[in-house]
Amino acid sequence: TGSGKTFTIIGDSQNRGIIPRAVTSMFDTLQHRKHWAVEVCVLEIYNERARDLLATTPGVTQVDIHEVMGPGGDGVPSFHCPEATHREVRNPEEALTALFEGLRRRETARTDMNHNSSRSHLIFTLNITQSDDALKATLRGRLHLVDLAGCERLKRSMGGGCSDKTPRDRDMQRREAGAINKSLTQLALVIYRLTQPASVGLRHVPYRDSMLTRL
Repeated sequence: TGSGKTFTIIGDSQNRGIIPRAVTSMFDTLQHRKHWAVEVCVLEIYNERARDLLATTPGVTQVDIHEVMGPGGDGVPSFHCPEATHREVRNPEEALTALFEGLRRRETARTDMNHNSSRSHLIFTLNITQSDDALKATLRGRLHLVDLAGCERLKRSMGGGCSDKTPRDRDMQRREAGAINKSLTQLALVIYRLTQPASVGLRHVPYRDSMLTRL
């Protein structure tokens, strides 16, 4: 926590982060194509629940993650949030407007180590569709850009015992930190399993054990 992950991903007015750079590059490429469409979705994983940060309804809007099998009997499963808001965008400015709208609704809190600590994992998703008249085919792609919450040691992040925190606030921070650390551990395990050679025999990749790795 507090190491600069959000700054690296988002940036500021003087230094663009990974997401603004990637979005600009993608639209620059699409301008040379004839038929295309882009939709964006902004979700956060907070305490192992997915929230829609672009929902038009007031308050918190939770959405479910569904496992969908690919075409054919032996299709590869994938995970989707069909109830989440998908906003069509035509240029980088519209895409980044949606991102910053979601960021304003993201869960953050003050801790002893970070005055604006992210309490959730933010997932900014770009869904791109292209039609090729010559091939008579439609191509679809999906890009997830993720700003992870940071792992915490409670002795450090709560060690000062901020005077403005109530017992409920401290209990909430403990539960948030536990959910964050558990999901990051699961992410590390998934990456470890994916990078092991087949000869090791670790074939099971536990995607389903965390909301973060499902998406």
